[in-house]
Amino acid sequence: MPTPEQVLGFRPGADHKLADYDTLVRYFRALDAASDRVRVVDVGPTAEGRTMIAAIISSEANQRRLLRLRQISRRLALARDLDDRQARALAAEGRAIVWIDSGLHASEVAPAQHAPELAFRVATEESAEMRRIRD
Repeated sequence: MPTPEQVLGFRPGADHKLADYDTLVRYFRALDAASDRVRVVDVGPTAEGRTMIAAIISSEANQRRLLRLRQISRRLALARDLDDRQARALAAEGRAIVWIDSGLHASEVAPAQHAPELAFRVATEESAEMRRIRD
């Protein structure tokens, strides 16, 4: 699995170094290519016409059933024709989804620069806590 430093050319957070958007996207695509725990999807165009991506980082088992997990989340969110028993069953089968936005404001550079390091750690660490988070 490529480290951020191998793709960016420096460790995130290094003094006087910033990865540009294309380099950050290249890193996430490298993670996707190297790991069954990472899936990069195109979300749509940015205001500058670039391709916005989202990285879905989870266990291999969750990645294999991503469509089903998405269906469960949608069904619970809309809650149409869903009784309490059905909702509880779907909640038990589904998974919590955490959105981490690393670039909300153009003047904030730290979140985007930290994103490759966070993604690498979530995808590669084998601590009990990180396995639980991925599962």
